[in-house]
Amino acid sequence: MLHLIAIAGIVISFDVDEGPGKNTEEILNILKEQRVKAIFCLVAGHLNSKTRVRIAKKIVKEGHLICNHGTTHRPPRRLSYWRQRWEIRTAQKIFKKVLGIIPKYYRPPSCQTTCVQLKYIKANNIRLLNCKLNSGDWKKRIRKRRIYKNILRMLKVNKTGVLLLHDNTRTLKILKKILKTIKTRRYLKLGPDSCINFGKVLELRIRW
Repeated sequence: MLHLIAIAGIVISFDVDEGPGKNTEEILNILKEQRVKAIFCLVAGHLNSKTRVRIAKKIVKEGHLICNHGTTHRPPRRLSYWRQRWEIRTAQKIFKKVLGIIPKYYRPPSCQTTCVQLKYIKANNIRLLNCKLNSGDWKKRIRKRRIYKNILRMLKVNKTGVLLLHDNTRTLKILKKILKTIKTRRYLKLGPDSCINFGKVLELRIRW
């Protein structure tokens, strides 16, 4: 969902699994209003319409980071050795052709990390972005209030990590509240500074 929304060591990643989708532009408007930059993990194969390409270009234009989230979003552990490599490689080619960029970060679909992926991205100088902090906003029956409480609990317990959010309607409705709460508690830093890769978790640090 990077570089980025950051909260004193916590990174908010908007994982746009089905997008860019119908809520992406509204999310961009909220981020702009709150003066926050974010990470958008995009599935390259979804850039198959003029509308989605336009939104993806808007993400780049407004200073957010694009993260490679695979070509089809198929769970890596169900794929062959060659298919796992193809998913990453083909996505990079699509992003370069459509958006004119080559993402420096990769987040595995469903957070399924494999040795095949790790070896491939290391050989191609790509950093791994994982999802240590899962808000649970992707669950079908979860309510907005529960998502909000999940996030507050994780931010209180964890000092670093990637907070995973999706661009669905529930998250959209509470996004502004989430950002304002984080700012009030002085977690949020408002501008990109540097990226540090700690093993399997990418931590983006931001400075006032």
